[in-house]
Amino acid sequence: MKSTLKKFNRFSIFCFCACFAVWCILHLYLYLFPAETVEIAQQRANYFIIKGPLAVKTTIGARGTIYVENQEESIGTFKVIDVDAAGNEYLCVVDSIRPGVNIDSTRFHRAAFETNQKTQHNKKREIYLNLTVNHKRLRFKRLIDYDDGKYYLSEKAIPIKTIEPMNTTGIKNLLYKIETDVQQQFSANLINFAQIQPLGLAKIIDFADKNKIFLGTVEGNLSMIYDENGVLQSTRISSDTLKKFKDDMVFHVVLEKRYKGKKEK
Repeated sequence: MKSTLKKFNRFSIFCFCACFAVWCILHLYLYLFPAETVEIAQQRANYFIIKGPLAVKTTIGARGTIYVENQEESIGTFKVIDVDAAGNEYLCVVDSIRPGVNIDSTRFHRAAFETNQKTQHNKKREIYLNLTVNHKRLRFKRLIDYDDGKYYLSEKAIPIKTIEPMNTTGIKNLLYKIETDVQQQFSANLINFAQIQPLGLAKIIDFADKNKIFLGTVEGNLSMIYDENGVLQSTRISSDTLKKFKDDMVFHVVLEKRYKGKKEK
């Protein structure tokens, strides 16, 4: 009997020590990486807006926790899905909600970002494809909103003057060679004007750069894409224009994953 009590006491002491160690680690983590808490400005269903500027620069994909007024325990998690150009408003969507919480009748009060989150997030999700086409190295960066690696964007703009022949045929040959290099797992295309906003390309590419003329497609037609007073515009151009503006014209390539059989949802 005494032996059983001793074993029980040792087990109880072990459990206490383990719990205490976990408690210390959690509080040490919170001390080293405090969370930035901000009030939630607007809420519609499972979407809400946080107004900045924030103390730590926050990008699309950043995550955090949601709180209601007068409660210290979080009721769920969220993810940033859009940031305005000035970085003063962050559109967020609820990622998960605690069981028993009615999201339709719950008023979110504040949200918390961990100050070390951005660095960890980017390190985890920055994935690249490195290709060598026509003896030149091309690097493609995965668009972070697509965890399945569906879309990649050429990291640097490709000058039109490096394409031979310097016309639409030369561009098509380059795209074909890229697709061959990735064994037809991706389709390679110029930027499609209709995809710029859905893919968040305007936050990556400075279409307002006056020193560059960005080439893309609009409804299958070769076009120039540019930013005019904060609004994206496009103008259809001919193959002859490529040579005329060869020193200033550049283009990006978008890789889109091909799916075998039925398209994944």
